[in-house]
Amino acid sequence: MSGTMKRAFGRGGLLLAGLPIACLLGVVAVGLVVGVKAAFPEWMMDLLPMQVLQPLHAFMGVAFVLCGLASGVVIALRRECGGFRGDGLVAPAMFVFVVGSGAAIVLGRGSGVEYIGWPVGMSVFLGLVFLGLAGAVLSRLSALSARTPEGAWLLVIGLVLVAMGLGERSAEIIARPDLTRSLTIEWHALDTFFAGWNAALYGLGMVAIMRPGDQGRRLRGRWLFVLAVFCLLSTFSHHHYMSAQPSVLKWIALTASMLAAVSFARHVWAIAMSWSRHRGGPPERAFFIAAEVWTLVAVGTGILLAVPQLNIWLHGTTAIVSHSMGSMIGVNVMIVMGTLVRYGCPCDAVLAQQMIRRVRWTGVTLVLVCVNLVLAGGVEGVLRVDRTFQEWDPAVRQWLSPLPVLGVLLGLTLTSMCVGVWRSLRTGEQPERRAARAAIEIKPVRMSERVPVGAGTGQ
Repeated sequence: MSGTMKRAFGRGGLLLAGLPIACLLGVVAVGLVVGVKAAFPEWMMDLLPMQVLQPLHAFMGVAFVLCGLASGVVIALRRECGGFRGDGLVAPAMFVFVVGSGAAIVLGRGSGVEYIGWPVGMSVFLGLVFLGLAGAVLSRLSALSARTPEGAWLLVIGLVLVAMGLGERSAEIIARPDLTRSLTIEWHALDTFFAGWNAALYGLGMVAIMRPGDQGRRLRGRWLFVLAVFCLLSTFSHHHYMSAQPSVLKWIALTASMLAAVSFARHVWAIAMSWSRHRGGPPERAFFIAAEVWTLVAVGTGILLAVPQLNIWLHGTTAIVSHSMGSMIGVNVMIVMGTLVRYGCPCDAVLAQQMIRRVRWTGVTLVLVCVNLVLAGGVEGVLRVDRTFQEWDPAVRQWLSPLPVLGVLLGLTLTSMCVGVWRSLRTGEQPERRAARAAIEIKPVRMSERVPVGAGTGQ
């Protein structure tokens, strides 16, 4: 391990920095195979069954976010607050979670449920890890709040919500209630889980953006806080408008989902006001700008997909996959990688230009993949209304035929970004680069004005 990585990440630094990157590369590898099999389902059916690939692909994506969030919290507390007791245990704990859960899924011993496919015992273990991280942030809340009040509170609240979502989902799996109640609890738990990591990632990004002398935004007004809580607890039912849930839950979910338009408008205004300050700056700037733009896409598409008529038409199609990929790669990946670059990489103009190119090409290929998935999902939504699966599936497969090539391009750009970040983390800061640090214009980057709600969480 380089001296720079050890100073930045502390004990377990290699695992701490490497786990999120390894998980992201795992997502790329499995995703390429899934993309090929989406267009050619008979390819290597016995050796690579979709019953294993799909939950493994979803798990690797979730594991990336959780490992990146845990790593980012440890790094931020170490650099901003001098660290905390037990920080050396976080990396081994997350390593056990990733390896143990991945092995269980491959061997067919996972939970078998969507998104949280690992055994229930791992959820208890993971919940304790995130509660410990929440306690560490809470004990240093005053120091973090002095830098960015809103970011500090989003971080601690998000970490608690992640643990709460895991607990609720695990209790539902153990209890196994009737189908209607199970769907209601399942999506409420998942929305809590996703909203928790979204809030925590945005809080982490706000902390990482701050440079010496910068002052973050103050806490939101009371009415916006109440609105965010209402949306957080109420949007889950829009996933099952056609289920037997009580109608009042569906109406509440629709209202909460449409209120996300407030967040969308605020985000558009924030980007418009800060766009002139987006040029130049340190290497992590490109990642955080990308996260801002893709948040706009994620929230906007989340609002549209919550409209009942569109939801019934597109739910369960590849259009939802497009929404999820945009949220996962465009927002979550960019915040995690930007945080690693902020605290572990040299701050110089050469690296900044390299990161701009990698982030830009990743964005271009992600747009192409998302457009292809939306088009195929729209075709599926139209044709499945009055045709059988055997009739409409071949047509959808034709629309998905470009996906393997586009998936390879996206995989290459993501791999290039991961390799660039990892090399920069390992290289450290050279003497000649220290002189360039002073020449970089460091301007504060504003994260989106987004209220963390259920719509647009990559579901």
